[in-house]
Amino acid sequence: MTPAGKKKTALTFSNLQNSLRLGAAFRASAGRAVSALLKAEGYAKGGSINVCVMDDRRIRRINRLYLGHDRPTDVISFNLRQGGEEALEAEIAVSAQAAARNAAQYGNTAQKELLVYIIHGVLHALGYDDRTATQRAKMQEKTDSVVGRLCGKTTKPQRR
Repeated sequence: MTPAGKKKTALTFSNLQNSLRLGAAFRASAGRAVSALLKAEGYAKGGSINVCVMDDRRIRRINRLYLGHDRPTDVISFNLRQGGEEALEAEIAVSAQAAARNAAQYGNTAQKELLVYIIHGVLHALGYDDRTATQRAKMQEKTDSVVGRLCGKTTKPQRR
């Protein structure tokens, strides 16, 4: 039951790739991670977050179409709400192939690396930015805190 005055944020997943097996346990972990982040941020406005796990080809197409970058990337986040007082509406695209490539570099499994991307995307949807070293460090600290509580310590900070 949700406490009075707090609204639950719905989380949905789409899996559009075949390179990484993502079962119910992964979806449950991702849901716990997002819930933990929203709670830590004091976010209680409700809304929805759609996470789409895809391959490099698809995320490259999205990156080119919406951001003008003709290359694959690990995560793209779209905040669809109009203002700060509205419920969160976000679309987050993550690359399973990028997670598989980058996991060993950060001492993670591919699934844990995907969780890092999802949390990073949700932080962007909540208004965080990573254009400066200070902003990147703050986002990394928040990501490591959430993922670390669920999966164990993340390694090699300052990923971006």
